[in-house]
Amino acid sequence: MIGAPSAFAHAPLSKHPISDMLSGYDQGVADAKDPLKPECHIYIWHSPNGFINQTKEFIDICVLGFCSIAGPDASMDERGADFWCSDGPSPAGWMVGQTITDNYTCKFGPAN
Repeated sequence: MIGAPSAFAHAPLSKHPISDMLSGYDQGVADAKDPLKPECHIYIWHSPNGFINQTKEFIDICVLGFCSIAGPDASMDERGADFWCSDGPSPAGWMVGQTITDNYTCKFGPAN
């Protein structure tokens, strides 16, 4: 899905940016630390937590928090969150329209 149409440009600005940044960082770090057990607990993958329902401040800092743990070669390629750590938070987004699958893969790996 990386490279597919994204809607990041439409993320609203926060009325409470500090709160959104703190929450975004905590969620990004927690998602990167998920032990990837048979049941995923990745916050951003569960409705209504995807980037489509977040502010720009939350998204930017969530990506930075995630990448601080997962490393610069990691990526997230899911309908609720779509980014490459090596690109930083600016191009992060989410899928719009029909997606290929409704199932999340629950795995991380280096960007290929």
